[in-house]
Amino acid sequence: MLRLITLGLGILVLATSVASATTGDWVDVTCPVCENKFQGYELHSTNTFGGQDRDLCGHAAGDQPFLLACWTCPQCAYTGHEEDFDPEGPSKELIARLKVKNPLVAAQKIDPKAKRIDAIPAWIRWDLDSQVDVLKKASAETRAWGRLRTAQTQRFQLARPKTLADPLHALWSAYFKRLPKELRRKSYDRTIAIAKALENDADNAKLPLTAPERVHRWLAAARRFLSRGESPAAARVIGKLRSANKELAPHVSTLVEDVETRIARERVYIAHAVPLFESLTKEADRPVEEKVAIRYLVGELRRKLGQPKEALRWLEPLLEAGTPDWLRTYASDAIQKTKAAMKSGSSDR
Repeated sequence: MLRLITLGLGILVLATSVASATTGDWVDVTCPVCENKFQGYELHSTNTFGGQDRDLCGHAAGDQPFLLACWTCPQCAYTGHEEDFDPEGPSKELIARLKVKNPLVAAQKIDPKAKRIDAIPAWIRWDLDSQVDVLKKASAETRAWGRLRTAQTQRFQLARPKTLADPLHALWSAYFKRLPKELRRKSYDRTIAIAKALENDADNAKLPLTAPERVHRWLAAARRFLSRGESPAAARVIGKLRSANKELAPHVSTLVEDVETRIARERVYIAHAVPLFESLTKEADRPVEEKVAIRYLVGELRRKLGQPKEALRWLEPLLEAGTPDWLRTYASDAIQKTKAAMKSGSSDR
């Protein structure tokens, strides 16, 4: 199994380890700023059964720990991690300042009567956490990973399909059965392979599919691509779906708009993260192996922003000798996607 070794908040390398189930408890919390009482999630253990996306976002089987690791007070929007809610903890000076003047603003309205942090969408909590990091004058590294974490929340907890739940699940099951056995065990590769197959079949005008069946395949593909952080591919598929259908049924339109909103939101936070990551590669005292991983990440994020020339500038040097094998594989994959997008004229958007 895989263990994710972290640098700050970011996942940089892979190693062998034994993973355990994601477990934790809801615990009573008192906000040190406004003394509001609510519940946060105290994580005890997790796992890496879901593998890793190409922007180094790890997936657990079951609850995703980083979605619950960020706590927000529903009343005053003070946000941090478990230790930040200790009145005598590392944020003592900041807490004293916030009691006098609180500049924190949630990206969307929060119900001040919410009893648990999961009543507040994870991206809003991580956005607030980034605001707190600025007030703390946190390092560029902490701020970079905070922004990227906010972007990465967009691939989880997609809008529920409701009336389309059964058809989309049936599609997933049918396409899963087509996969070679070796692919079925690899979560990222499995999901991407199924998404590509769904897209290819929807694109194939010779297949005897009804209009709804074709739409369902495009929609399922886009949602699967997005669920593994492949937002450029998701955007490409949604573009095809939109072009082929002047009008969409309301239940389909809702899901399509959810994907589009998430892609747009992800791009905003990636754009904030990239210059911060780039600054880390210029630090003289940062270990070379960390700089190499960060350079890859910058290239991958540039690709996701639809900036192919900049992406290649960061990615192509990583194919040289000396780059760790797993990182060279990731870089090669990103380069292929970038060049394919340039050839098709989509700029990988």
